[in-house]
Amino acid sequence: MKTLLTVLCGMMLAAIVHGAADEGLPQQTLQFRTEGPDAYADGTPVVPGETYALVYVKAGGAFQGVRPDGTLVSPDNVVVTTSVATDEHRCLTKQIQYPVSLYPAGGQWLVVLLDTRSSASSVGGLVAASSGDGAGARCQAGGGTALGTLNATSPGGGLASTRPAAVPEGIQPPVITGIAVQGGGVHLTVANCTNTTYVVKSSADMGTWQTATANEADSRITPLGGGTGARTVPLTEGASVRFFKVVVPR
Repeated sequence: MKTLLTVLCGMMLAAIVHGAADEGLPQQTLQFRTEGPDAYADGTPVVPGETYALVYVKAGGAFQGVRPDGTLVSPDNVVVTTSVATDEHRCLTKQIQYPVSLYPAGGQWLVVLLDTRSSASSVGGLVAASSGDGAGARCQAGGGTALGTLNATSPGGGLASTRPAAVPEGIQPPVITGIAVQGGGVHLTVANCTNTTYVVKSSADMGTWQTATANEADSRITPLGGGTGARTVPLTEGASVRFFKVVVPR
């Protein structure tokens, strides 16, 4: 009897597998990562723990970017899952299994690097930028139990978050309401800060403006709530900076 049950179970399993092959598998698998080293727009290597999003773009659609709050601009774009940056400045390998009914063939898969730095060494803030939809970020999912591997690379050797976050509608111009020398830096207080990313620019003569610090993350305004923000910009000894402004990157 035991032998008979084993044979019957084997026949049933074969029938189920055969039927799935005929009708199309209800689930597929996907593995993604990046080769690295990946970087931010200012050339700084990706901070360990930074976020990568696996994005599905519906057939006929296009990747339209990311808003500061991490939502996607286009309704044809969906964040399916996320991974994080390793100490080697690349995306940690991650595998998923997903229902084909939600993400059908014909769409496109992208791995997108986010820039969520609130300082040079910490992440988890608003999204200031993301990588785009270059050929190196795309992949196809595998069928059955095989893994379709997204090995995201670019001509420069890794992904780069060079696409500024999409500016939400109704953003008012920021206004500097306070400025004071504190230790080795200048502390700025800013009004009209809403849910987006602001950056402090500096100039010696108002002719040429540049990010106030070499690492752009240290020039971003830290939201304090109530529509205000603040940032202490460090100054090097003998710096000739005399003017500051606050802008929304575009």
